[in-house]
Amino acid sequence: MDRPIKYLTKKGEIRYRVSYYYKNSYGILKRSSKGGFLTSKAAKIFARTKEEELENNLYRIPEKLTLGNFLNMWLDVIKLHVKLTTYNFYIGACKHFKDLYDLPLINLTPKILESFYNDKLIHGNLAFDNKPLSPTTICHINRVLGIALRYAMKNDLLMRNVASLVRLPAKKAYEYQWYTMEDISLLDKLITGTYIEWPVRLAFRLGLRRGEVSALQWQDIDFENRICTVNKNLVYISGKSYLSTPKTKYGMRKIPLSVNLANALRRLKLKQAEEMSESGLTQTDETNVCLTPFFDPYNPDYLTRAFRQFLKTTGKKYGLKNIRFHDLRHSFASIAIYECNIPPELVSKMLGHATSSFTVDIYGHASSNVQSLAAEKFDSQFNSLK
Repeated sequence: MDRPIKYLTKKGEIRYRVSYYYKNSYGILKRSSKGGFLTSKAAKIFARTKEEELENNLYRIPEKLTLGNFLNMWLDVIKLHVKLTTYNFYIGACKHFKDLYDLPLINLTPKILESFYNDKLIHGNLAFDNKPLSPTTICHINRVLGIALRYAMKNDLLMRNVASLVRLPAKKAYEYQWYTMEDISLLDKLITGTYIEWPVRLAFRLGLRRGEVSALQWQDIDFENRICTVNKNLVYISGKSYLSTPKTKYGMRKIPLSVNLANALRRLKLKQAEEMSESGLTQTDETNVCLTPFFDPYNPDYLTRAFRQFLKTTGKKYGLKNIRFHDLRHSFASIAIYECNIPPELVSKMLGHATSSFTVDIYGHASSNVQSLAAEKFDSQFNSLK
């Protein structure tokens, strides 16, 4: 304990501040202070009491605290501070460390992590069907681990963040893939009448993400003004669906609907209402636009798998290359910029990007054109909804 220091407040009042010392779980001497005391004696009493309290109730790091237990503890804490989509990503990243769950947290070293990552690059992960992890995945899960270990350091559970000391494999630059207008026209015909018709169509017609497709409700469709409002994201955690807001404010956006697309959605709504009524259900404004045959919202992960399977069977038969569901969004942007000559600034807003420069970095520059014709220009390439 230091000698209390006298100081003046902003109101000109005399107060005392005192510093006190204690040792953390590693035996390292720490210093803290507190002010606002009316007398020097009061400050001393507080400091003396605080030092005794910290000494008697010193939290010792449990040597048996394993990495698995710590990550579960961290996930419980971080859940309250991040978006559900981010939390779900963190859960998936932590599962990759299952082989190290029994390792005491304090025994985790850069060497152990590097050996672990090298093994996963070659042999894969048991928790994920032994599929080898890509360098990009390794970098992603190490970043999540680093965030967790920073929390451990903040709470005196670790002296250093070993994730920041690991030598990571070089990430391969992702090459964006997309369909041309010819490909999209073919896909539009092939999906008509299938169970993934509308999730896929909304992805390449409006540039929606899979979670946005799954979350879209009829109240988000303004038929009178032909506007689609994107303000929700659907995520599945432990088998349960949750609606979350977009990750950033730019994800909240309004997308114009062409006449044909708006009319097709109107017909879909009527058809859906009839089918739900036959099953004893009632369609409401909060009913999802895209529903499974059992009238449940689509799990975004299911859309990824179903689209992949569709391309492996029907798509392959007709010469469509394999792309991800998310690449339908890239196809929308690419066609809009390169084939429909829609300004990148407008495409950026429709995609929910923070800046148009980000859109340009991905898709390049496109010649300028009249913004108000964007939706109709894109729609003119399709005939299936007329």
